[in-house]
Amino acid sequence: MLREKLARRGYDCDVVEDAVGYLKSKGYLNEMKMLDSAVHSLALSKLYGKPRIIRELTAKGFSRDSISDYFASGEADDIDFFSICRKAFEKHGGETDRKTYAYLCRRGFGADEISRVFRERK
Repeated sequence: MLREKLARRGYDCDVVEDAVGYLKSKGYLNEMKMLDSAVHSLALSKLYGKPRIIRELTAKGFSRDSISDYFASGEADDIDFFSICRKAFEKHGGETDRKTYAYLCRRGFGADEISRVFRERK
């Protein structure tokens, strides 16, 4: 991501590689830390489910391989997506109707999570 930004701003390829190498050697650039921060922010602040988080991360420029490696490593296992789905449900008004179902789907929650939240509500 940083490489592309610097290249767009007209920096020479050698300068870009030197800068990225220096930042990595000092520990300032760590893609897994950036992914962890972004995933937790999107889940806990924006109340997004896993599929929506993956779409957002891809849009931000993270590679699909890095994203799948992150989730496979178990770094996101501490996130309770069911609880987040419940919070999004309550935030939207707590009605068990089609509009709420569609809203939760757009936020990236699966049918199983949404159905479970709806069953709890009834």
